[in-house]
Amino acid sequence: MPVKVGDLVGFHRRKTPGMGIILEKMDDILEYCEIDHDIAFNIAENAQGRTYWEKKSAIEDLCGKLSPDRSRQNSLKLFFQYNERWCRKPKISFVRIKWFKQPAAYEGRVRETEGWYPADWVRRKVVKKSLDKQGAP
Repeated sequence: MPVKVGDLVGFHRRKTPGMGIILEKMDDILEYCEIDHDIAFNIAENAQGRTYWEKKSAIEDLCGKLSPDRSRQNSLKLFFQYNERWCRKPKISFVRIKWFKQPAAYEGRVRETEGWYPADWVRRKVVKKSLDKQGAP
């Protein structure tokens, strides 16, 4: 079930899923950046096998050439960050989350209190209502 702005979410595959609220959602980051899907995925595939610094430099140059707008440059960098070799399925839908309780990272804890993440990494949190002493909701 897709998430939407205002949902309480967590990373469902983490040991500590955390809890945050979705502040923004981009259903198609490439459409927002006005970039053709085929070109973007071709560039992401060609970046495989390069060193970290080569990829970082190439992506920064590319983002500066493709989009003069700073927010779109950052969105393109986000797309390329999450669509590398380890990515099994393309990530084009992203959400900005404000964390109340940070989720576990694979080597510790997520340190940021707010950030952009692929939408398929998060699931809605079920908030259980507690009953008062008399049993009424």
